[in-house]
Amino acid sequence: MKAPVAGQIYRKLVNKGAYVEPTTPVFTLVDNYRLELEIPVPASDLGGVRPGQTVRFNVNSYPGEPFTGRVVDVSPAVDVDSRTAKVRVQVPNPDGRLKTGMFAQGEILTGAASQAVLIPLAAVYRDDSSVKVSYVYVVDGGKARRRQVRIGREVAQKLEIVEGLKPGDMLVPERSIELADGVPVKLN
Repeated sequence: MKAPVAGQIYRKLVNKGAYVEPTTPVFTLVDNYRLELEIPVPASDLGGVRPGQTVRFNVNSYPGEPFTGRVVDVSPAVDVDSRTAKVRVQVPNPDGRLKTGMFAQGEILTGAASQAVLIPLAAVYRDDSSVKVSYVYVVDGGKARRRQVRIGREVAQKLEIVEGLKPGDMLVPERSIELADGVPVKLN
């Protein structure tokens, strides 16, 4: 008997000597070197999901170790009961450490900026007159300078700054009532 694909036997479905038809399943094969994740994505989040995007995820068996894959297919329909659509992700697994059936937690990277600037949430001020105006203080010439910023996504107590800061700017990392534009700042 020859399998149509390479893999390892996961489950034997018939006993030795049993009569089988040509279409009777005999074994369940598993190929742990080419895995796919199937992710239910809420309909409200589908607008930014496209084939080719990177998916980062973790599994409980390897805490703190990130794995990646690529979106290969987005279902053309949303399930009416769960209001989610299935997204298939190819996961390279050359060492075979990930196993079929493992649960994963992760995120699909949609619209990630190549030069994203991430800052602590605690460094951002919001103008009381308008919650749409955000600013930070940077150190320039030994003085605090107020700089308006445009905020992107929030990820784990950090904010992506889309506009107003660039890599290398020296940021005052925490809010302070003593800070104002032009106040001398001493670096520790």
